[in-house]
Amino acid sequence: MTEKTPAQSVDEVMASLRNEFIERANDHLDELDTAIRAAQHDAGGNFPDEYEFRRRIHSLKGSGGTFGFPLVTVIAHRLEDYMSEVGAIGDHALEGIQVFVDRIRDNIDGKGAAEDAAEIARALPIASIPDFDVVKVDMEVMLISPKDIASHIISRELQECGFRVVNVPSPFEALEQIALTKPDLAIATAVLEGLSGVDLACAVRAMPATRALRFALMTSFEPGHDALKALPKDVPIIRKGPDLPDDLAEVLYRFEMT
Repeated sequence: MTEKTPAQSVDEVMASLRNEFIERANDHLDELDTAIRAAQHDAGGNFPDEYEFRRRIHSLKGSGGTFGFPLVTVIAHRLEDYMSEVGAIGDHALEGIQVFVDRIRDNIDGKGAAEDAAEIARALPIASIPDFDVVKVDMEVMLISPKDIASHIISRELQECGFRVVNVPSPFEALEQIALTKPDLAIATAVLEGLSGVDLACAVRAMPATRALRFALMTSFEPGHDALKALPKDVPIIRKGPDLPDDLAEVLYRFEMT
């Protein structure tokens, strides 16, 4: 009898854990489908238990990438944002939520590989489409920032210009999503948890897969501040405060996104 090597044992354990995740994920998805159908038959469009619905989405978001399904994490993250932005859940929102759930199931079933992530992400529903003649919903801006006043202002400015906006508060998660979904522009605030916006800009510029990414830094630091010394020279700055809308417009013009 051939003795197993440590590597074989680890591979078997990981394969077993991955299969367990797939089974658990499918259980979550079945329950989400059931909850959506129940809400569709409810006069107010309410879930039987919205907390439980959100808990299952959060579980998929937290474990997808761990078991080799990073796109599941991306879609679940965007579903959480979608539900927060739509506010009251109605028929239109339920249709959108079902699309997210279906795309998660597709990825679990082996449809939609990582190389298709950008296309899949941009085809997901958005909470609202601005009433403009020209809407750039196929152009995505990733906002890497805690949800504060400045991020709210810049998010609304971008949405009013017709861009699809994705908010990612964690710089580590943002780096993975940048490589996976390839946004048209990333805007990071200088002060982040665990890794600064300047560090993130340096990391993006250092990797061949991301070095061409349009990237801007949002900060209240004055030019010449020590915290900005390592910032790559081709990364423009958006100043927090009254100049923010003008600086954002200048960045969009510089990157030929207007």
